[in-house]
Amino acid sequence: FIVSVYMARFIGAAGVGSYSFVVAFFGIFSTFSLLGLSNLVVREIAWGGTDANKILVNFAGIGLVSTSFFLVLMCATIYVVKYASDIRVSVCLMGLALSANFMIQIYESIFIAVGKVMYITGVTLLVNILKSLTSIVFLVSGFKLIALIAIIVFFNFINLLFYIYISFRFIGKPIFKIDDLYCRKIIKLAPTFFSICILASFLNSVPIIVLSKVKDMAELG
Repeated sequence: FIVSVYMARFIGAAGVGSYSFVVAFFGIFSTFSLLGLSNLVVREIAWGGTDANKILVNFAGIGLVSTSFFLVLMCATIYVVKYASDIRVSVCLMGLALSANFMIQIYESIFIAVGKVMYITGVTLLVNILKSLTSIVFLVSGFKLIALIAIIVFFNFINLLFYIYISFRFIGKPIFKIDDLYCRKIIKLAPTFFSICILASFLNSVPIIVLSKVKDMAELG
């Protein structure tokens, strides 16, 4: 909330509208790249008894392919439609966070499944405080949209690094071995969980994207 107040003051309604659009646009592609796998993680551990390290490594392999594909698609899409250059650059920059966001969701699902929710709360709180303070400093210093998006991307990776550290310490060092049969099984199960996630994403993001074409960014903000 505090960052929103500073954004409204220092970059105006148009800047807030552009920022909202970039985040919403990223939200759709992030949901697509995740393939509903975060929900599947909990099922695999809680019901299937699958080892957390096996899930982490194999889901990471799927995520590498998925996020790379959707990063290219995301950048191509924003350059096909007509938006301002700073919005295009911001969307492509934000796309770099797809891989980090994918793994963050997987780690959080693993922590939930193994009863380590307190790590999610602690890391999320710390990262959000640091991100908010950094955003305010940059806004007061005169930086605009692209800088704000770069801050989001940077702290997404900081969040991921915290989760990797926690995972290594409390779950164990993963063995980097991809199980082809297990990956195929996961991909077959993914559509069911994906359909649930995509509906929620569309309800949250599509109205903002539609408004960005019907109205200007100031009105959207």
